[in-house]
Amino acid sequence: MKTLFAVRHAMPCRDFQGNDYDRPLSDIGASNCEKMGQHLLDYHPAIEAIRASSANRTRSTARLIAEQINFPEDEIVQDENWYLAPANVWLQVVQQLPEGCATAMIIGHNPGMSEFSQMLQVEPEYQSFPPLSISKLQLDIDYWGEADWATAKQLEYLCPGNL
Repeated sequence: MKTLFAVRHAMPCRDFQGNDYDRPLSDIGASNCEKMGQHLLDYHPAIEAIRASSANRTRSTARLIAEQINFPEDEIVQDENWYLAPANVWLQVVQQLPEGCATAMIIGHNPGMSEFSQMLQVEPEYQSFPPLSISKLQLDIDYWGEADWATAKQLEYLCPGNL
């Protein structure tokens, strides 16, 4: 069994005038990351790998959560190709996770992340996936390379409003 946390980045700053890729988190988004990270530390298994889009808001989400769960920031793997990535790209990311890792987190954008979470589930449970939504998924596989559509069960759905 493998456990995966599929995460949409936290709430971005809405009045940012620059490029969308560079959009920062809002103060509320940053605060929510710290609360969510603490919740993950207190109630969930240790996360052994983090993969995130390299866009500013996903990098910040990953860094703030990593701080709370004592995950080394320099071990967060980021890729610009994961910016606004569709579900099939996230499946490839998961299939390439280190096999020695039992629990991982991926952090991206909608609609790709919510679609990925839905498609991975054997019996999908719809959630709207607002900022900092997390779908905790259990995959009935022995190796990450075996990950495929309809191989997971959602164990829990987290968002800042239900902590």
